[in-house]
Amino acid sequence: TINRPPAYLSCASLARELDVSETTVYDMVKRGVLPAPIKLSTGCVRWCWADVQVALASLSGCKIGERRVGKECDLGG
Repeated sequence: TINRPPAYLSCASLARELDVSETTVYDMVKRGVLPAPIKLSTGCVRWCWADVQVALASLSGCKIGERRVGKECDLGG
């Protein structure tokens, strides 16, 4: 089986994936680092994991699936 987060994550799940607090998740949204969550209903919001990946990849200048190695992006492996 593939060990990956679900397509849509709660704040608690996203915080766990990023190894930050839930407060930090909302701070990152306010700063424009992470996309805003999708409101499903009153009191129920979720983040699209694909959108989060794109936002985080753009911070490093690398594409999804690549990682920064020194000044270059690399697929790894």
